[in-house]
Amino acid sequence: MEIVSHQTNLLEISLNPWPRIKGVARGTSGQPVGGVDVMVFMMERKPQFETRSKPDGSFEIPWLPVWDKTVGSAARIVLRDRTNGLAGFVQLLGGQRELECRLAPAFNIRGTVHDESGHPLRHVGLMLNMVGASNDGLIQSQATWTADGHFEIRSLPIGLPYRLNVMAEGFSAAQFDVPEGKTNSFDVGTVILKRRKPDY
Repeated sequence: MEIVSHQTNLLEISLNPWPRIKGVARGTSGQPVGGVDVMVFMMERKPQFETRSKPDGSFEIPWLPVWDKTVGSAARIVLRDRTNGLAGFVQLLGGQRELECRLAPAFNIRGTVHDESGHPLRHVGLMLNMVGASNDGLIQSQATWTADGHFEIRSLPIGLPYRLNVMAEGFSAAQFDVPEGKTNSFDVGTVILKRRKPDY
């Protein structure tokens, strides 16, 4: 198309809506499950899109054209049903537009945090990342705590590698790699945070 200067030109452009990825979250017996948290991880550390399945289990994810060119099959979708203790993981392939996501009993991570004197530390900062080949996706940054410093992170997809960072103001951070496993829970044990020496 050639646009000539100082002449009247009529240019018509047809716009089409962005394609959308449609999915259904299903429970262990194949029944649709509503209220499932859906997180899409691409090349960024945080989820690039989040939504929740409808009562009929359906959900939609907007597809961005740049994903076809720069991401390929690197899109990862994490589903977490916190009500029923189920979770799932789907690797999104380039050009794929429909998903059937079967959830399974979820994976839970637990542990206890103390200081060097054995006193429990509560409401410590926790960052749980899903370890990937190109990036680490931040799954969760908080947990359920008890008065004795015990924490638990629930409703995670089973069989994925995770990295847990434990942080508290005035203390040195601790990091743990949670191994891939087929069990439904992993106990990191008692995490001892050491006080940082003051900077002078």
